[in-house]
Amino acid sequence: MEQRLSLIQQSSACLHNLINQPDALAEEYARANKDLRNLSASMDLINQFRANKEGSLVPQSQELMPMRTTISILLL
Repeated sequence: MEQRLSLIQQSSACLHNLINQPDALAEEYARANKDLRNLSASMDLINQFRANKEGSLVPQSQELMPMRTTISILLL
């Protein structure tokens, strides 16, 4: 699961880089922007999951279970 989350983050970073390139074609920019918008909810969940996981003394706590379920659904 961690590997898939990292791949989503890498995809988001690549899309950000493409959008920030001044010589990007309009079609590439539009597609990257659309893909980035689609990933934004997933990125928010991943960041929230990782923040809770790192801040928790017990990573398997009940507060993380709904978030883990949601992330698992996103990864299907």
